[in-house]
Amino acid sequence: MTSFVKFTPISGAFGDEPLCYLLEIDQQKILLDCGCDPAFEVLPDLLSRITKLTKTIDVILLSHSNLEYLGGLVYVYKEMALHCPIYATIPIMNFGPLTIQEALRAKCLDGPFSYFSMGDIMPVFEKCIGLRYLQNITLPGIVRGIHAVPYNAGHSLGACIWRLRKDTDDIVYAVGYNHRKEKYVNEASLDAISRPTLLITDSKHSLSSTNPRKQREGELFGICVKVLDNHGTVIIPVDTCSRSLELIYTFEQYWQNNKLDKPIFFLSSCSQKVIEYAKSTIEWMSENVKRSFENSRENPFNLKNIKLISSMEELRDYRGGKIILATSESLENGFSRDLLVEFGKDKKNCLILPFKLSNSKFYSQILKFAETKNREASIQISYQKEDDLVGEELESFLREEIERKRKEEEEEEYKKQLEAASDGEESDDESTNDKKRARLAEIEQERYWTLTQFDLNVKDASFGGDFFKKSFTHQMFPYFEKRLKFDDYGESIQAEDYLTADDLEERRRAIEKERRLNQLKEDEPQKSQRPKKWVGYDFTLHLRLYMRAIDFGGYADGRSIKNILTHISPKKIILIGGSPEATTALAQYCNFSNDITNDVISPKLLEVVNVSSNTNIYQIKLTDAILSSLQFEKLASYELSFINGIVGKKSEEDTSTVPTLDIISDQSKVADVRQPIFIGDVKLSEFRKLCNQSGLMTQFYKGDLVCNDSVIDSTGKLTIEGNLTDAYYKVRNLLYRQHAII
Repeated sequence: MTSFVKFTPISGAFGDEPLCYLLEIDQQKILLDCGCDPAFEVLPDLLSRITKLTKTIDVILLSHSNLEYLGGLVYVYKEMALHCPIYATIPIMNFGPLTIQEALRAKCLDGPFSYFSMGDIMPVFEKCIGLRYLQNITLPGIVRGIHAVPYNAGHSLGACIWRLRKDTDDIVYAVGYNHRKEKYVNEASLDAISRPTLLITDSKHSLSSTNPRKQREGELFGICVKVLDNHGTVIIPVDTCSRSLELIYTFEQYWQNNKLDKPIFFLSSCSQKVIEYAKSTIEWMSENVKRSFENSRENPFNLKNIKLISSMEELRDYRGGKIILATSESLENGFSRDLLVEFGKDKKNCLILPFKLSNSKFYSQILKFAETKNREASIQISYQKEDDLVGEELESFLREEIERKRKEEEEEEYKKQLEAASDGEESDDESTNDKKRARLAEIEQERYWTLTQFDLNVKDASFGGDFFKKSFTHQMFPYFEKRLKFDDYGESIQAEDYLTADDLEERRRAIEKERRLNQLKEDEPQKSQRPKKWVGYDFTLHLRLYMRAIDFGGYADGRSIKNILTHISPKKIILIGGSPEATTALAQYCNFSNDITNDVISPKLLEVVNVSSNTNIYQIKLTDAILSSLQFEKLASYELSFINGIVGKKSEEDTSTVPTLDIISDQSKVADVRQPIFIGDVKLSEFRKLCNQSGLMTQFYKGDLVCNDSVIDSTGKLTIEGNLTDAYYKVRNLLYRQHAII
């Protein structure tokens, strides 16, 4: 049995956008990744695309811990008010929040940001369910029987390839994988995947080529040592906790083996957390790392040559040559951009670009200069900075702030008065109720005059009366009488009024402790108490440092991707996540190759593709009349029934595009005689055991099963031959029970 499968690219098709896709298996809606750019600029478009396709999501699957794969998760989950489970490997579940927190800190320091806050991140990842490699799970939802298994993708700690199965459908989602063994992670588990009915893979690196690792490491360390000997600074922009760990481990091993003493820094606001968690994930690392740990009992991330810092101020004490691995990898914001501005004008310094990012225009510009080995470049930088309010702007802000606080206080006082006046239940005494209603009316009148009074009290010209009957239209200095609250036992007692000094001090300390914990939990960037405004700045950055691009991205290159597709040999391929040139080139290679299927689909954004393994599958609705007339037969875990109806027109009230199957009103069109259909698969070896348990003598003879005087022929259709005896009917009844007859 096959399922109705649809695939829709939300982001990351025929372009270098972050990855996000919607996979529908029958009525189950599965979101594959939910990425975002480093500046969070695509979040509104991402949300509008998802809500345009569906109002809810049943399951979310994450494949990597980079922003490109999970950067938009918090915003989408929050805005859509989702409650569905999120599945990821255990490292992704723990590294993911750190990645988003680091990007959010850099963004908040670079300009106003209101899509989500630090407090929104952890509640989303608390919905995440951590898995291990090869752990088989059944996805929850309205469709039963969808099994998911994560395989090692080889790119970073916890990166995975998802394999989804339902009945005869075998769907593989493989993006960002690496078939090469790295220093600290194993290669992708591609040998375990063969002949899937559908392979969803990216074409992003199909036109790239990668030099051998030994050559790349030699070039990297050669440049670093040369710059350090010249008392220069090497800047390497890295991500938070994905490929940065590979570079950290590589530098640590090289420095330790060659006994170098030049300082290396990992500059990130959460550098301590990243390394501490990396120490607890040895079981996810390569076999060489685990073997070394078993022999020496020394954790590979007990760093002796790399210092962990979280601010630019910590670098001021280190003069001379040094290497700085700094976030973010895009150079658009964060520490890496600040370092580039500070050290970019000195020819002694060097900038090494370890990744090939295509979703950042600023990074792409610098990458072009680095690939041509230019020493001088001019780049336009636009950023925002908080400046103090001064002059008229400050006075206007203070006046508005005072007015806002005054209105808040008046509103709070008004609510308290209403609560005091309406306190208690309705009394049987009508006079008491009248007094309550009069008091409420009096409060409303006082609020009206408070909100509409003028700065000066204007005497009413129509005023008349003697001294004792004197009243004013506009009340100055309104007085509100505080009324005592009473309950069933008399005047209400406030427990706070009877606390001792020690109790009050203990409560104050508890409140202060809770406030500090909340402050640490939020971990928002510290801001000055003075009122500020965001001001945009544009300036031209003149770079004179040496720039070099050395690929440590950890992805399979174009030649390897083609060999992998030949090895996996899927029945159908969907190409996503690459530029138009890369996607078209890989699609053409598949179409002209004799070893790869020609059924290759390259969908565009928001293009819904039907990728069911059997294209003759259609969806149809059953009316209540025809559903009540069905007679079901059970077979294993299935219920089967023969159905005979007519496809009718939809009602005017029905807005669905699915046609309706209704009962045939003209019974003359229904055939009077219909041969029964036997559904089921019977193995003679298993059937022989049933016959023996029923007291029948059985034996195999030339491939047939002989039961007493009856012979069951298994060639072609299953037939029973023999005399019409009690044994014959007994064998036939046993055989019928193994089928669903409809």
